[in-house]
Amino acid sequence: TTTTTTTTFCAEHWCTLEGDCSPVTSSHNGCSHMEFLQTEVSTTPVTLNFNRSFENPVVAIGGPELLGGTVWGPVRIMQKTANNITVLMDRWTNWSGGVMTLLVNLIVMEAGVYSVNGSVLFQASELVVSSATSTSTNATLWTQVLFPEPFSGPPAIFQSVSNNGDTPVVTRLQLIFPDMFSTTLQEDEHNWGQFGHGTELVGNIAFAPTFGSGVLVLTDRMYTMQLSSVTTDHDFSSVPLNLPVPVTHLLPWIQSFTGGDTCFAEWAPVTGGYNVKVL
Repeated sequence: TTTTTTTTFCAEHWCTLEGDCSPVTSSHNGCSHMEFLQTEVSTTPVTLNFNRSFENPVVAIGGPELLGGTVWGPVRIMQKTANNITVLMDRWTNWSGGVMTLLVNLIVMEAGVYSVNGSVLFQASELVVSSATSTSTNATLWTQVLFPEPFSGPPAIFQSVSNNGDTPVVTRLQLIFPDMFSTTLQEDEHNWGQFGHGTELVGNIAFAPTFGSGVLVLTDRMYTMQLSSVTTDHDFSSVPLNLPVPVTHLLPWIQSFTGGDTCFAEWAPVTGGYNVKVL
């Protein structure tokens, strides 16, 4: 919700839903910014402009809402600058259907560590992730990532992936701890057992689950946020939400690696809420 228009953007306070607020400190010059974006995307690149310039923007792209048909590939970042981002939907290698459109939500944050009362709230960073090896699951080369500062508990992590390699690829997570996690690239199942994918730039935005839900107050706007967890599979499961305002941006992301199939999360609106499943 936009409240004012100014030229300074800072993550100033984190407030509980009851209205108790504490200042947010940042490792990025003590001040930073967050934006939520939404776009329809297909195989034609789409460029989204930021409300302000970032120095080192980190992006996370949530699992899509299907706007008709069957999802036929992940959404990847073609280009990212201080002022905008260009994304497109990648096409699974063996897909022979027609063109379709997805609705995706994105978070953009300045890279850094954000804390409230000495406890880490957010961390945003990027890293280069190497290809998974050529095996039956195509996801055996895991990159261990250390957080610059530990969380009080295992965080929820949201990611994005670049568009360096020619073949479609998603990122996967496992072994999420307060101080580290593991991530890998996983190709289209049609390409399993081939020659590997190469390297991609992966964005990571981690959120401390101990904060649950609350309001992030910036200089020019505020965001009411909630983390929800649900166990699901290829059938839709209901997302538990308890917010005083309508949900405008939903970013589902798979936090585990209990199955070897290439997959990502998909969501759909239903009366009174949302459903998510593994696609």
